[in-house]
Amino acid sequence: MLNPFAGDPEAVKQGRKLFQSNGCSGCHGLMGGGGMGKPILDDEWVYGSDDETLFRLIKGQIPGQAMPRTFVGLPAEQVWKLLTYVRSLYKGDPSLINWPLTPPEGSAAMIADFSKPRAYTPPKGLHDQEVPTPSDNPITPSKIKLGEQLFFDKRLSKAKNMSCESCHVPEKGWTDGLAFSKKFDGSLNPRHTPTLFGAGFLPELYWDGRAQGLEALIPDVMKSQMGADPEEVARELNAVPAYKSAFEAELGGPPTPDRIAKAVATFVRTIHAGDTPFDNLPEGAEDDVAQGFKVFSEVTHCTLCHLPPLFSDTLFHNMGVGSDRENPDPGRFKFVADTALAAHTRIPPEAEALTGAFKTPSLRGLLLRAPYFHDGRAKTYDEAAGIMMKGGIPNPHLDEKLQEWPVTPEQRTQLLAFLRSLTPESKPYPRPEVP
Repeated sequence: MLNPFAGDPEAVKQGRKLFQSNGCSGCHGLMGGGGMGKPILDDEWVYGSDDETLFRLIKGQIPGQAMPRTFVGLPAEQVWKLLTYVRSLYKGDPSLINWPLTPPEGSAAMIADFSKPRAYTPPKGLHDQEVPTPSDNPITPSKIKLGEQLFFDKRLSKAKNMSCESCHVPEKGWTDGLAFSKKFDGSLNPRHTPTLFGAGFLPELYWDGRAQGLEALIPDVMKSQMGADPEEVARELNAVPAYKSAFEAELGGPPTPDRIAKAVATFVRTIHAGDTPFDNLPEGAEDDVAQGFKVFSEVTHCTLCHLPPLFSDTLFHNMGVGSDRENPDPGRFKFVADTALAAHTRIPPEAEALTGAFKTPSLRGLLLRAPYFHDGRAKTYDEAAGIMMKGGIPNPHLDEKLQEWPVTPEQRTQLLAFLRSLTPESKPYPRPEVP
């Protein structure tokens, strides 16, 4: 696997833009060094410096690597151009270079392949991102439609009185506006319902990341939140002719728990907050939104965790939220510890630092999604921003990236203007007709 854009000056220019727009400079600095990560100009490469290794590193295909998982969605073309720019910065020992300096044989065919149309393209602002999709569940228009029908169908619940929409209302940012939602039995969830905006980009779901992908999330939600038996739901759907024929056409057989999960997951992968005022900001703009993004990225350093364009690194951080309660939620730590105990292995030493850590939410669609944080404590985005600008809430496991960054009243106004600009125009969602 070699870089088809090796040595291409135009690719270097485009790669530099990608380096900036994807927040790489938050850890590596604009020219490749400094920040919180390993300076990329060094001769020492943790995982190796060959083309294939670095490509896989950025795409999240190397176990144990610390790169933000948002880069998994970067199209191959962009990854290669990004690496072309990184290569142009290298000032180390030439004898250590193990990558081609000119395009390899067959590069023209590779580049032509990048131009092939995709089955689904996210909205503006995310349109150049690839939504990660399992090889056995490709996106198709008809499968999106089937998944949408199932999402709004109350047959997926035990008492036939709940659908996915019960907790994920489109007009409320695909949340429900409550601090804590009710389950099928009337009990309250201990955490706030997360938005579905951009969920297709997340490799791990729930606030603690215990569900590995949407296909794993859907059946768990059906059972734990809606009280359903997925096998019984599948039998009921199989008795509906329209559903039976749709499943056979799109998923190769009658409804099953696995095929239900695949259909709903396909629809959820199309839920995004794109084409926002920020996404439509003219190049060279200097208004409050543009200045607010500079404050966001250069003054308060929010891009250390809220990487564009998703405005999340998809990782887990302790912000102190919830640590001030009588019985603090252990967050990601509990999942990591429980997983190790179930496998009869030792709890990894790094798990302790994940006590009270929760997944970084995307900031897209922010205005529609109040209240905020995993415990729903912030009623407004202004209140939530205030907590973060103060460096979170002090506790023994507070993430080192959380610091108080002083801002002027004008900078605060600009920052809030930028945050508002990440929400698209709110429109009533046209519900599908359920068979």
